[in-house]
Amino acid sequence: MITDESDSADDSEESESDSDGDTHMSLKDQLKQFDKIAATGQLFLKYTGKRRRKPQDRIVKVSFDNKYKPKQISWGSGSRHIDFNEILYIAWGHWTPVFEARKDQLNKDLCFSVVGKQQILDVQAQSKEMAELWVKGLRKLIGHTDEKSDKLAKQALESGNLPGFNKNKDVSEAKRAEREHKKRTKSLMLLQQDLFVMTTTTVFRNLEEERIWDIDQSVRERFNAKSLYELALREDIPWRQWNHWVREKIVTYLRENSRFRDRNGSNAPRGFGGAGGGGVGVGVGVGG
Repeated sequence: MITDESDSADDSEESESDSDGDTHMSLKDQLKQFDKIAATGQLFLKYTGKRRRKPQDRIVKVSFDNKYKPKQISWGSGSRHIDFNEILYIAWGHWTPVFEARKDQLNKDLCFSVVGKQQILDVQAQSKEMAELWVKGLRKLIGHTDEKSDKLAKQALESGNLPGFNKNKDVSEAKRAEREHKKRTKSLMLLQQDLFVMTTTTVFRNLEEERIWDIDQSVRERFNAKSLYELALREDIPWRQWNHWVREKIVTYLRENSRFRDRNGSNAPRGFGGAGGGGVGVGVGVGG
């Protein structure tokens, strides 16, 4: 009876030892069975180009044809797959735009990418051992050495020759933003200029309605809106003060040149400054 229990204990220990051996197979042994491992699939975190979007859990697996040749690597249904004849290389680390943008957040030893001609599968493994197994296993399936895939990954990132990635994208975006800014600035300037013209027109109308000032075409030409606007910009006059500023300019000129109407509404005698715009008026008017 004692012997049986001892034998049973030995069998149990041997069984546990075998189980541990299966669980902790060497990388070399796992690579020998990678076809089966890949066909079963593995859970990874899949990342996309949108940084605001959280990574998604995806089962990544490889399908084989009836001759046991790798056919596709997939991470879902529909278009979520890359045909093996489309795979360019397998990158391990931060060698794609998605991982390059997150290199300060993610461990490079956990990240690998399947780079195809049309799209890229960027995933993060749960451990370095898992990432290494899949990187080396997939490279073996496409017939690449580590050196070949690493070289291609480096060249592609440096050249910007990657699906959906333009190395000059940042420059193009900056130029586009600059053009948009100039366009908005020009539009705002035109709107502001139109507002100034309206302000000047309103000031002249109000002055004429007061029936105090002698305003003719020469006065209007001296204080034309375009010249006044340029002067207002040089003097950095806030738009809220435009009305007062324009009125002050015109009234000062009219007063110093005695351009008043008499009580009957006719023009009173003009002083030395006159309509000719000479004398003191030159120093006050815009055109002088």
